[in-house]
Amino acid sequence: AAWVKLEGTVDKANKTLTVYSTHFSRYDTFGFRVGAQPAVITPLQLPNIHTYPNPWRTTDGVPVKFAADTANGDGAIAVDIKIYDIRGSLVAAVSNVVNRAGAGYPTEAAENNAVVLAPWNATNQAGRALASGVYLYYLTAKDLTNGTTVTHTGKLSILH
Repeated sequence: AAWVKLEGTVDKANKTLTVYSTHFSRYDTFGFRVGAQPAVITPLQLPNIHTYPNPWRTTDGVPVKFAADTANGDGAIAVDIKIYDIRGSLVAAVSNVVNRAGAGYPTEAAENNAVVLAPWNATNQAGRALASGVYLYYLTAKDLTNGTTVTHTGKLSILH
């Protein structure tokens, strides 16, 4: 478990502390500065997460790419993807860091009107090509500046 900073407000007259959260958890008030303005946080947003090409064919000559239409947040994005076969067995894991370029989405990762979050060569953990079939994936993306996360599940097809 890790401590996560939550922004809030202090009402000195009523002697209350208000913090907004999207989950139920354990809280503590350490390192709190009375009178300080809360930092503005841009929650990580990755609309329309998808893979392309889908279906992927060995003759495509390019890796499978996990992408989103845009990427909005405060900093670099750490992407972790777990790929499973239809029985639920883990067959591959992919990690990548997408560096930000200014206030918009990372221009160095822009391709095909999307932000490439991670490429994958359609091989298993031993480096062997996967068989034709449908595969499921679980993607977790974390903004390394503010800690906000996005998760997504999806499926992709491989054809030989």
